[in-house]
Amino acid sequence: MPYIRGMKKSTHTLFLEVVEENSIDLNSPYKLERLLCICKILDKLDFSEYNKVRAKRKVRVIEKFVNMMFDEQSKKLSK
Repeated sequence: MPYIRGMKKSTHTLFLEVVEENSIDLNSPYKLERLLCICKILDKLDFSEYNKVRAKRKVRVIEKFVNMMFDEQSKKLSK
């Protein structure tokens, strides 16, 4: 489904798309995989709709979400 201006995807949906498109390994112990995932999600966002404060907040939310997803996956493996 193409992106329509004003229609926003959730962070989780963007995360799943990026993981699938770029074959990102959620089990990877390397921080580079996390950084790649964050960068690809940020590339998909249109920041023209955000003011400076909201844009910074959105970036922090995405960073926390990606780290949480990777940590959650690593906890599943350790059990």
